Amino acid sequence: MNSAELLRNRAENNTPEVDSGATPLARHIERQITATGPISFGKYMELLLNGAKLSDGSHIPGFYTQEYVPIGDKDTAIPKDEVAFYTSPERTPLFGMTASSQILEMYDILGQPDDFRIVEMGAGNGTLAHDILHGIKYFSQRHGRDLPKLRYTIVEQSDTLARKQKSRLSQFNEFPKEIVQGSSTDLPLGRITGVILSNELPDAFPVELVRKNADTFEQMYVAAGNEQVFAEVWQSPTEELREFLDVHDPHLHDNGVPYPYNKGLKPWMREISRVLDRGFAITIDYDELYTLCGLSDERKVQTMRFYAPGIGDVADTAGMEHILSKKFAGKGDVTTGIDFHLLQRMGQSAGLKTEGYTTQAGFLFSLGYHGLKRDIPRTYPHGVGDRRFRNYAFLDEEMLDPGFKVLIQSKGVSDGSHLTGMDWVITSEKDKKFFTPLPGQEVTVWEK
Repeated sequence: MNSAELLRNRAENNTPEVDSGATPLARHIERQITATGPISFGKYMELLLNGAKLSDGSHIPGFYTQEYVPIGDKDTAIPKDEVAFYTSPERTPLFGMTASSQILEMYDILGQPDDFRIVEMGAGNGTLAHDILHGIKYFSQRHGRDLPKLRYTIVEQSDTLARKQKSRLSQFNEFPKEIVQGSSTDLPLGRITGVILSNELPDAFPVELVRKNADTFEQMYVAAGNEQVFAEVWQSPTEELREFLDVHDPHLHDNGVPYPYNKGLKPWMREISRVLDRGFAITIDYDELYTLCGLSDERKVQTMRFYAPGIGDVADTAGMEHILSKKFAGKGDVTTGIDFHLLQRMGQSAGLKTEGYTTQAGFLFSLGYHGLKRDIPRTYPHGVGDRRFRNYAFLDEEMLDPGFKVLIQSKGVSDGSHLTGMDWVITSEKDKKFFTPLPGQEVTVWEK
């Protein structure tokens, strides 16, 4: 029984998880499918996240374009049932402040240029940007050095989030800041020297789902279904998807579990390479080995995840049930783990050199998280970050999960540069099974 049938059965049995109330976005998708036939899962996912523009110029919002985007913010104590998800910066300021020390090291490696620029894509509430700038001020003062001459640029599609970001960064008069509207796969920027940064961005790029059925491949499409749920339809893959399978030969499970072909990774790597004249790209996200907050030592085969207020995080079959539900269309975030090996290869093809690959915990531990935890109370006496530190002055289980990874790439940087954040790959021997090294990579274990 597929996930659409499971959800339909629940509706027929009067289970309270499902009712017949479809969102305006779901009704629009229904009309589109009725007019032109089933749409690919990638197109469906794009509509759920970004909404639909109508011929009269109006817009039906998706998750990231609605008036209120429910990303958790522990500084403002938003009730938990109003939050879809928390990213690591929203849990503790230690995340962004620790990362800022790596950015300062990159600034030094590049020769402390006057035109140094930090570009963050998909900045959410602006919390990571806030903590990085605060960290740069903190470390500069701590080490008796002048503040770097830098500009912080956020590339953002959502007007709602752009307003939050502007408010959150308003206190940093020492640094020029700007928020530009645009897409991460079509960056509205010229050439830069500096760092291009993202945290949990590509996991929300639209994906096409492909599965192996006996000796053939099938691609998922979305059909109109019934009043409660859209239906899965599996058809022959498009030529683009066939070409991807031929060239990259991803691991496809013989049990029919779909593989998410992230079609945004290739243009994203090309855009980063185009914009980055000299500097580094830091990508932080979760991969297919994400283990549900460390609650299981077993590898979980999961494809799609769904996050919505009042529901939290659901994955695997349950995740797909919610993704296809018409009452949740546009109301939740839809994500999938990143194939970092594929991302690394696509980056190389685009002209980016791989500097290092590690777990998020290894990255933070290498940069001195433990020492920073002791020092940080003096840096947050008031304002943004104070509440997060007082209540969340630690890296919780989810942040330590070895499924979260960090990939650093570069362009125009001399060989042999040392990046401290790459010193340790994993923080314990038991995490080795959750880390597949890049070809030729040594897996180092953090030493206490």
